[in-house]
Amino acid sequence: MKKTISILFFTLISSVCWSQKEVEFYNSAVAKEESSDFKGAILDYTQAISFNNKDSKLFYGRGYAKIEMGDYVGAIADFTKAIELNPMEPKYFRHRGFAKYAWGDYKNAIIDYTKSIKLDSTNALTFYLRGESHSYLGNYKSAILDVTKAIEINSNVPLFYTLRADCKLNLRDFNGAIEDFSHALSIEPNNKVALVGRGKVYVELNYFNEALNDFTDAIDIDANYADAYLERGILKNYMKEFEGAITDFNIALLKNPDNQRIYYFRGIAKQELKQYFGAISDYDELIKRDPEFNEAYKKRGLAKLLVDDLDGALIDFNKAIELNPQDPIAYNIRAIFKEFVYDFQGALTDFNKAIELDPNNESFYCNRGNTKDELKDHKGAILDYNKSLEINPQYANAYFYRGIAQINVGQKVNGCLDLSKAGELGYEKAYEKIKEYCSSK
Repeated sequence: MKKTISILFFTLISSVCWSQKEVEFYNSAVAKEESSDFKGAILDYTQAISFNNKDSKLFYGRGYAKIEMGDYVGAIADFTKAIELNPMEPKYFRHRGFAKYAWGDYKNAIIDYTKSIKLDSTNALTFYLRGESHSYLGNYKSAILDVTKAIEINSNVPLFYTLRADCKLNLRDFNGAIEDFSHALSIEPNNKVALVGRGKVYVELNYFNEALNDFTDAIDIDANYADAYLERGILKNYMKEFEGAITDFNIALLKNPDNQRIYYFRGIAKQELKQYFGAISDYDELIKRDPEFNEAYKKRGLAKLLVDDLDGALIDFNKAIELNPQDPIAYNIRAIFKEFVYDFQGALTDFNKAIELDPNNESFYCNRGNTKDELKDHKGAILDYNKSLEINPQYANAYFYRGIAQINVGQKVNGCLDLSKAGELGYEKAYEKIKEYCSSK
């Protein structure tokens, strides 16, 4: 009997000690999290769990620390264990959803956010996070609904407005996007993300001065904000200020050398300045970082064509099509290359494919018309120019080339009228041909 009591007493004392140890390690883990020592926090949570593996908050805390360390798979496992122990806690689902989102599993993140919302429909952050996952999946309308709900719960968070604005921008609701970016700025005037976002909308609307002001203001707020330099550089490309664009791209690369978009747009600026080898170097770097980016092959192929690297150009155009066989522009570019090397039948095949993929592009018909004209199929060329002008009645190139084709088949008056129209629309070479063909009967 005394022995039994002694064993029972020892067991009770041991339980008290284990409980105290659990609390000690738990408190230590929380303190380490607060001081950003997440590795230490994980070790302490693990020690606490070794004393009590039935406490959901220990797994939750360790999962949170693992997120901070970028261990998303491990975090998901810990949050799952916390949910098994306490399936009624909404933040467990929210944080597991965030770990899945960070891992790139947006669909399952949405499922977890939805479960969290069912347990607590008053948390604005959960709606925002679900909206963010929807936006990554391209479900912009669903994202807007979620972020709007978050704003209804808490209307004073700039981040909510910037996400909704980004979604509206992707849906080409430019006025709505400007309104949301501006609202974010009314809450937080130095919000550099909102300034850059609004600047991008202004670019879409061709409000270049307003865009320039926003990008520059963002740089004034944070001189290390690479995205502001990048977007200002892209704007300068549009404004044909290519030297200034390259300066901005250079700074952007110093601030964020991992952003491959910078190489792409700097390559375009160099190409416009006829710095073809420099452009090729940028496209080389971009392709090294992202070998599946077909746009880079198209751009590099054009640059190689301009430095007479015909074999290299064709290899790049072929690779662009291999990567995306449904890209009509890639076929159009390769067709132009084939024209350049006098492979007119090959060019015709590629133009046919480009038109099959995009039958509403006026330049494709005009380009095919030029190839048919080279093959002496002037009537077929005229039909293509007609189609081009049917799509875009203000397309100067089509008037010019149709004019030449009509003169070639003996329709001089109609041809000269087309050349005159091309001149009216700004096609300067038209007047050279008018002098050559139309100065007399």
